[in-house]
Amino acid sequence: MSALHYSQISGGLGESEMEETYLYHKLEAMRLVNAKVADPATCTSDGCLSLIAGLALAESGMGDVTAAEAHINGLCTLIDMRHPEEWQHRFYGMLQRIILMAGSYIAASRDPSLVESPTIETDNMTLCSPHPYFTKLTSALLSTAQVQATNLSPFYLTTAPCLEACKADVEGEVLFNTLQRLTSICFFAYDNSNNEITSLLLSDTESYIASLLFQPDSPSSSPTTIASYPKSRHTKKRRGKNHPYKQTPPVYFPSSSRAWAAAGYLYIHLILSPLWTQISQDSTIDTDLLWYLLNTLQDDIATTEEAMKIGTYSSELWIWKVIIGVYAIHLSLRDQHEDVMREVMATTEINQELQEIFGTAASADTPGQTIIWPGLIYTGTSLSSLSFQDGSEDALPDHAYPDQAHEKFHKQKQNHIPAASPPPNDYLHSFKIFFNQKIAIWSQTTKVVDWEGTEQMLGRIVWPRQASAQRLEQTGTLETTVRAIWTEAVSMYGSGVGEVLFL
Repeated sequence: MSALHYSQISGGLGESEMEETYLYHKLEAMRLVNAKVADPATCTSDGCLSLIAGLALAESGMGDVTAAEAHINGLCTLIDMRHPEEWQHRFYGMLQRIILMAGSYIAASRDPSLVESPTIETDNMTLCSPHPYFTKLTSALLSTAQVQATNLSPFYLTTAPCLEACKADVEGEVLFNTLQRLTSICFFAYDNSNNEITSLLLSDTESYIASLLFQPDSPSSSPTTIASYPKSRHTKKRRGKNHPYKQTPPVYFPSSSRAWAAAGYLYIHLILSPLWTQISQDSTIDTDLLWYLLNTLQDDIATTEEAMKIGTYSSELWIWKVIIGVYAIHLSLRDQHEDVMREVMATTEINQELQEIFGTAASADTPGQTIIWPGLIYTGTSLSSLSFQDGSEDALPDHAYPDQAHEKFHKQKQNHIPAASPPPNDYLHSFKIFFNQKIAIWSQTTKVVDWEGTEQMLGRIVWPRQASAQRLEQTGTLETTVRAIWTEAVSMYGSGVGEVLFL
């Protein structure tokens, strides 16, 4: 790794001392690998596999792509020697990441004119069958990494995804299968050790979602502009007859991964988390983040609406994102209402205490403000002083509030930097109208007029439908809430759905 860094900043190793050090450590690594490969007890160990992956990464980084591919091919052969039960309960860990990183590096380093992998001969001069590629249709980097998909992909991909329902590429399948696995785990009793493992999976899933959520924009897509997609330099790569994704269209991306990630983030924190912990957690999401997530969902839903109507876009995936968005809006509006009620109750309690102390009720000049003493105003969260009518400084001197005087001094000394524009105060209500109208549009398009039919559609993507005794309360509350939201939207906008302006 040090040699790679040196080569990057210096333009190569040349005849420097670093080259000698690099060759020495590479030979030592190869000697150690040969020793491990010669021993049947260690030839398929994680240490041996990670060493080979490191060699492949180093060789590709130094420009010897042929040697790097030879390392990867040998690595895949060793992986195939493992028994299936050795991979049965393995989670997507560091070893897999190292191997996938090495494969990605090789794919990025190889000559674009090389469209076929080099032929590999064994000791008995028989040709080895090529290893299935770890195919990621939205990225040209991983499409040529010779990695055994069934062994190195996460365990939840061992179940074939419902391609008919989600019509997604591999990136979307990873997300949906992860959410399905995490949802199913909620309804089974696990011991503490397995709970720790699944908690790690939950954390890893959230990290993966975050990487999709904040990735650069992808080219806009629509069913009528399939031919406009640039062809990958690896589109001529042959796929085996048994390739798991050989029937998946290589250029049609029906939805942006950022929209999947936005809905997945909301699903984990607002739906899955209460089921996971069996308690009602705080569902508050940062206002700016929620604004961003709902905008992402709104843009994607509006973009794919016409495709959904004519059947070229998954209606299940479309309504899943709509339901996730409207449920998040419902919880946020509920939290806002509870905050207002708590503030009103706090103001009422202070008013009652003042009445007991002074024998008279405090007067209120403006909503949310209560004058509790001449020159002092209580705003529900803090005290402030009234200004003189002539526009001079506060009635109370600065020494009465030393912290405020210190803050005032810095404000006068420093230039004011305006903050970023916050979301509109009523943005949740605008979003609610938009998503409720989309529910009604989907119901009219698919002829699904009851919640049970909608829930069945959501289950084809991911939705908690089972209910154990321990989680019956949380599941029942979720179903009751979403059913009420669905009924309200269909009854209110079911006839004559109009247009709604973008925010």
